[in-house]
Amino acid sequence: ETAPNLTSLNISNCQQLANWAFQKVCSGCPLLEDVNLSHCLKITDHDLKVMAQCCTRIRKLNVRDTRQVSDGGLVEVAKNCPSLEWLNTSRSGPRLRLRHGRWIDVAGPRLPMFSAP
Repeated sequence: ETAPNLTSLNISNCQQLANWAFQKVCSGCPLLEDVNLSHCLKITDHDLKVMAQCCTRIRKLNVRDTRQVSDGGLVEVAKNCPSLEWLNTSRSGPRLRLRHGRWIDVAGPRLPMFSAP
């Protein structure tokens, strides 16, 4: 199923979400702007890449406490989502090394709201 007009998706605390299911949702929701993936423990860099390629209008992304996300996934979001203006990466685990200074190198100064551990 698709929801082509959906602009906000909150699946926080959905700890058993299958990767293929999340990717399918993203492919059917190209207008997403606000995505909350906090505490979704199975979300990976590949999931973020698929999301960023399908949903290029994302402005707000919450990946708080997503333990399998690393810099690679966030770089894909930065490359594909030029409207991104808010990002929460707090408590996102040891694989995440991007901090605000490095994020500016990747995404440019367009990201005024950045929360990290």
